[in-house]
Amino acid sequence: MLDDVHSNDDHHQHHHSIEEVSINEYSEHDNDDDDLIEQSPSCFKSTTWIHLKYLLDIKNNKKFYLAAQIITRIGFLAKSLMYITLGCLSIAAAVDKHRQPWGPAGAFAELEEMFSGGVIFLLIIGLWCYGSYGIFFVVFDIDQLGRKTAGAILKRFGRIFSSGFYFVLGIDAAQVLAHTRDGETHSGTEQILTWLYKSIPGQIMVCVIALVFFVVAIVYFVYIIKPDKFKKELSTERMTKNLYYSALAFARIGAIGRSMFFAAFGSCLIEAIVKLHHGEQGDTTLLGFQGVFRAIAKFNSTLLFIIASLIVVYAFWCLWLVFFRRLPGHADAKVARELLGSKLDPNLRFNGILFSIPRRVNDIEFN
Repeated sequence: MLDDVHSNDDHHQHHHSIEEVSINEYSEHDNDDDDLIEQSPSCFKSTTWIHLKYLLDIKNNKKFYLAAQIITRIGFLAKSLMYITLGCLSIAAAVDKHRQPWGPAGAFAELEEMFSGGVIFLLIIGLWCYGSYGIFFVVFDIDQLGRKTAGAILKRFGRIFSSGFYFVLGIDAAQVLAHTRDGETHSGTEQILTWLYKSIPGQIMVCVIALVFFVVAIVYFVYIIKPDKFKKELSTERMTKNLYYSALAFARIGAIGRSMFFAAFGSCLIEAIVKLHHGEQGDTTLLGFQGVFRAIAKFNSTLLFIIASLIVVYAFWCLWLVFFRRLPGHADAKVARELLGSKLDPNLRFNGILFSIPRRVNDIEFN
């Protein structure tokens, strides 16, 4: 018994000595770190930068992740509403030739007339949220594209342009809300195009923008055939097979409309530059939806009807993304498909992070 007590005491003393050694080692390292920081101010800057990166890390910082989720989903909701309105107004213009197609400003004015200024205010917040989502895409690589390939770099440049475009749309909506403009007043994009038309370098820039739109049209055409991009964006672990394939159908059909629209966009800009060199006045509305829709309407109203209908389908794809956009995106399409339904809660209609809607039968939840 005494032997056991002595052995326990020895073990305790040995354990205590180990703790003392580890504490001393830690304090020595800590003192070394303090000396390093005192000797090198850059270490403090490095520590501050690491802490800042953590605070703005969409993958590890839970608060920032939740904020990014909310901002992204509000952005997609606003984008969906805007495209549905634009598409429906353009369909009406294609059917009734006495009506003119409207751009976003006209859509905002129509929404304000139909509902109230509160809807436009929420839309402004949503469009700026979508612009912020573009910043998340560029800075934090939320779709895990990497930073070294040419494709990843080009997509970032495209997202920068898209982000700026939606911030400008938010400003246009704010002007409609403040009643400082209507559907016919020059938008921010029109003012940019007016400035670019005035000089040869500006006209070259317009041609470059047109070329970019042609490339985007080709890229969307590829997405129709190989929809890996859409698969990687979906939170497939929270989707049933029916939800998954329905979402992909909306994405692919909507991509047809996007491809046709961007091809028309590029064609209109090239035509405007050709007219300028023939002494005609360039159309300043062509860097926006209104000018392109009106140019398509002049060419063929049936084509406008088709593109506008497909734009509405694309708007419903954006609505899917409100519920099932995954942040960060899957590493590849194969991973996305393998995770299909792996974290499905049968008690929920939408198995979302933010939108968890219980199923009900006679006001009684499933168990």
